[in-house]
Amino acid sequence: MSSEFFGGAGDHPALEHIQTVALYDRETGRIVHRHSVVTFAGAARTTEEEVVAAALREASRGHADPGRFGVATSNKPEHAHRPHRIDPASKTFVPLPTRLRMKGDVKP
Repeated sequence: MSSEFFGGAGDHPALEHIQTVALYDRETGRIVHRHSVVTFAGAARTTEEEVVAAALREASRGHADPGRFGVATSNKPEHAHRPHRIDPASKTFVPLPTRLRMKGDVKP
């Protein structure tokens, strides 16, 4: 698997699989925590259950009750790196518009 989202220099194992878990506000679909696991060629894949458990564990460091959030999962690399929200009805990733910075732009 090749991905425009991951790069490297020199000799490194091939990227085989990307799993992303998004914890989101059940009403608005706003992602409040995203957790991704990258598997390289030759390594054992992490199960979806393990990835979700890790996401909830990590989110508990910044959120009092991460179990209150909705959970959406994906195996698409772009969901790990581009801005999205979750459609609460379908639990699918919805791309958010991004604004390209142009020379001379003032940072917000």
